Amino acid sequence: MINMDELFEEIRDDEGVRNFKYLCSENHPTIGVGHRVRDADPEAGLEVFDADAHPLDLDAAQTISEDRVRELFEEDVSVCIEACQKIYANWDELPQDAQHVLANMSFQLGEGTLRKFVNMNKAVDDQDWSAVAWQMLDSRWAQQTPARCERLRARIKKLV
Repeated sequence: MINMDELFEEIRDDEGVRNFKYLCSENHPTIGVGHRVRDADPEAGLEVFDADAHPLDLDAAQTISEDRVRELFEEDVSVCIEACQKIYANWDELPQDAQHVLANMSFQLGEGTLRKFVNMNKAVDDQDWSAVAWQMLDSRWAQQTPARCERLRARIKKLV
């Protein structure tokens, strides 16, 4: 069972948290803990600031509350967990650390990209944690975000 408080801290540490709208590295309007702002979101009308802006320098009307940050996070994580449940038939039987790692990957990559980890996903189905750890390295993701990959991989290796 996912511990939402722990997962919030883990993903917040990886993604960072900003209570103002900014453009992410992929040039998408983003707020909170990596939440991509959609046209239907109340935050769609907020001004976009430099990602390095200091929140205390901003007009309060251009920021969101900690409660809203958490609300957006929980909505996004629900989508990630649903994706994991679709990908991994044995999701409910997986150790909590494995669920946290996979939810973290789903949060960062999205369902479509996580599905492309075919060999890793098979290893998850088999609960072959050594193979999962190895397959995590065999990806463009590991090259793009090596520190995050290594942190998540270390957690999987502890399951061996």
